[in-house]
Amino acid sequence: MEVHHKTVMFLNEVTERSWKDLHPLLIKVAQFEFTFAKDQVGICKEHNTIVAKLQKIANENGMNKAARLKNLLYADPEEIYTGPDLSKPVLHAPPKTIQTQTGQDIEISTLSSKLSSSDESKQIIDPQAKEKVTPQENKQKK
Repeated sequence: MEVHHKTVMFLNEVTERSWKDLHPLLIKVAQFEFTFAKDQVGICKEHNTIVAKLQKIANENGMNKAARLKNLLYADPEEIYTGPDLSKPVLHAPPKTIQTQTGQDIEISTLSSKLSSSDESKQIIDPQAKEKVTPQENKQKK
């Protein structure tokens, strides 16, 4: 057979009957689209619930429906600030524990009671040391 004749046969097969080659692919695409659409419907059913919960949170916190981004960009900080009054000093509670150089946490109440007892009031207690050292001895060692 001539090359010309084989080329005509090939082009005829590809152009006249190519739909048979694409048919299985079209079925897979249609199945994928159906599955994807079904998943989207499930997601959209939950969408209203999510929006309702977000609106409830906004209402409970006195949030405005309008976005604050433009206000944050252009407004004065004093106009948009909603936190506590910063003109008064903010007092924080003192810590309940302190950490020693060895990394051990000691409650301040326990430490103060140990230091205020009559026997140990003049001594520094080091959990790693084998003996108790008075502040005067500690200064002499340094």
